[in-house]
Amino acid sequence: MCDIQDTDAKNRLGVKTIPVTEAVGTVLAHDITEIKKDEFKGRAFKKGHVIKKKDITHLQKLGKDNLFVLNVCPDDMHEDEAAYALAKALIGNGVAIEGEPKEGKINIIAERDGLLKVDKNTLTQFNMLGDVMCATLHSNTVVKKGQLVGGTRA
Repeated sequence: MCDIQDTDAKNRLGVKTIPVTEAVGTVLAHDITEIKKDEFKGRAFKKGHVIKKKDITHLQKLGKDNLFVLNVCPDDMHEDEAAYALAKALIGNGVAIEGEPKEGKINIIAERDGLLKVDKNTLTQFNMLGDVMCATLHSNTVVKKGQLVGGTRA
């Protein structure tokens, strides 16, 4: 079991600030954007990226002296991995996972034309767990192959 007793919100969520020079092996708590004037603006490092020794120089060139990193517990799972696992556990016949998870979200689509059936009690119980959710179209909705019918977020 991994407990965090701090009352500060960021620490309670398992986030801490450390010098970039001490960040090797830690997990980024947020995306880091890179801007090259007239060339590129986008994500240089993705939330959840494990910092490697070769990343330190790049981070310093981006002006990073300190980083927000996650306090990762042994049983923690990346949000994308969790979203995929949840979707896989929730889907039944005739529905499928669409693509790869992004930012802890993944879509569920109809594999064929038909009538969507949703176990409302199970869905409600799942959504009461907290920190995760699944949203779907209403039960007994007529759907077409490839139509978005739901999604999960972890």
